[in-house]
Amino acid sequence: GTMSVEDYVDKDSGELKTKTSITLYAPSNKIDAFMDDIEDFGDDQVVVFSASKQLINLLSAKMDKHGYKHGLITGDIVDDFERQEYIDRFQEGKLQFILVTTAAGGTGLTLTAANTAVFLSRPWSMIESEQAEGRVLRIGSEIHDSVTYVDYVSTGTVDEHVMDVLDGKLGRLEDILQDKDLLRKYIAGEL
Repeated sequence: GTMSVEDYVDKDSGELKTKTSITLYAPSNKIDAFMDDIEDFGDDQVVVFSASKQLINLLSAKMDKHGYKHGLITGDIVDDFERQEYIDRFQEGKLQFILVTTAAGGTGLTLTAANTAVFLSRPWSMIESEQAEGRVLRIGSEIHDSVTYVDYVSTGTVDEHVMDVLDGKLGRLEDILQDKDLLRKYIAGEL
């Protein structure tokens, strides 16, 4: 795969931040790729986001198998106490990794102990995507010099279109939905 790192100035704080993008070549599996990289995170506190609960659950099972302790916040975890326990342990540095579905982790979640946010997949919604990033960049994240965002993007898949939509390159999602050919490919799973 390829990796690109770009520095940018955060428009709210004026701080210099770093953005890292990793592009994987199909048929690389994102979970395998993350597991390959897991040691490279060192002591970083990492939040792993995905729009897909399936992807989060698969990664969780893989991490369990390899002995990596982690928290989980998905729609399946309805017990508020359990959910809060994971958040507290992550915030206290007792858990290095916390796996979050963007839908479940959208609001009311503070994960400012994180200095790295990984997106295995992004939601189509710009708002949901920004809310996820905001979980990490809330008050308290000033303790970090920078927060690194890592996106795992499988080439030749719908991931690329999601990133383009979120980057504003493709305009709005409706543009894709109005493009019959793109839509057909999307539905057929060719993207």
